[in-house]
Amino acid sequence: MSTQYINTFTGTVSGYDLIILHQLPSVQNTIAGILSDARKADKPIFFITGSETSIPAFNNAQGLLRITGNAKTADEVTPIYNNNFNVFTQDQKAISNYPQWPALFAPYGQYNTSPAAQVLLTQKIGSVPTKNPLLLFSIPGGEKTAILCGENIWKWRLYDYVLNGDQEIFDGLISKSIQYLATKNNKKQFDAFTAKNVFNENESIRIDAELYNDSYERINTPDATVTLKNENGDDFPFSFSKTGDAYTLHAGFFPPGNYTYTAGTSYNGKEYSYKGAFSISPVQLESINTTADHAVLYQLAKNTGGEMMYADQVQALADKIKALPQAKPVLHETIRTQSIINIRWLFFLILAFLGAEWFVRKYNGSY
Repeated sequence: MSTQYINTFTGTVSGYDLIILHQLPSVQNTIAGILSDARKADKPIFFITGSETSIPAFNNAQGLLRITGNAKTADEVTPIYNNNFNVFTQDQKAISNYPQWPALFAPYGQYNTSPAAQVLLTQKIGSVPTKNPLLLFSIPGGEKTAILCGENIWKWRLYDYVLNGDQEIFDGLISKSIQYLATKNNKKQFDAFTAKNVFNENESIRIDAELYNDSYERINTPDATVTLKNENGDDFPFSFSKTGDAYTLHAGFFPPGNYTYTAGTSYNGKEYSYKGAFSISPVQLESINTTADHAVLYQLAKNTGGEMMYADQVQALADKIKALPQAKPVLHETIRTQSIINIRWLFFLILAFLGAEWFVRKYNGSY
């Protein structure tokens, strides 16, 4: 970070992440070259107006706000928080402190705000609230610009200390403003992820999700959902639970297989979604613990009237078995009967004898 005076600055703005212009462009210096270089390099600009600001040049330098009126006069204005602002978050303590901050000098005139602007603070002139913007920002997607229509902002920081004993609220406001302007728009704002890529079937499936606003602050204001799909195409819809400033889901247990999931939410008029995948593998109980559990074996033997023996007691195993009262020899007898008619060889033998007898009798003439 560096501070440069416009009359002595001879460098280029391409090496800076953010340009803060205090009471510039002015009547003496319209800084046309610096503004042109900043736009070509796509650098965000934070305008702070004041008594030296050239209002016509200021109107031409940006497209968020146009002020028409007497540029040489100013109104004393105090800040009022705009509840519709959602570029970055503001806590309740800050919102309640803003109206108590001292007045700044804002350019007198008619204010016309672009639809591409988000107003954080509006002006209160005396006791009359107005819709005139005091602090506003460009909406995401275009050139990042912020404008503070007030002079002597240092009073706010001093008074923050008077009210709270520190400058936490003021520093937070400036820090979040700078963070929004300087952050590149290349980070995805919604993300969902599982604790691991491969789960065991006896593990509960957990999916976490994160949503970031346009300043890349993590929030969970809107509801978020997720749908799991198995290999058969069956859908299992769930709603995320909010935890802290993020989302989480314990989906429970699912059968083994490959799954995909689609998480989504809607925030600030935009739809966000994220797709991912994970697998569930079957559990082989025998492979979980391959070491013998002697305590379990001992209890099993005791419950069934047995006895656990170790490897060095194998020699005595036979004697213990013989000594058991129920270990007695048992004689088994099997009797099998069969009809004689089913013995074919005996039938033909008898038939042969009968035939031989008949032949002998016939031969001898006997009947």
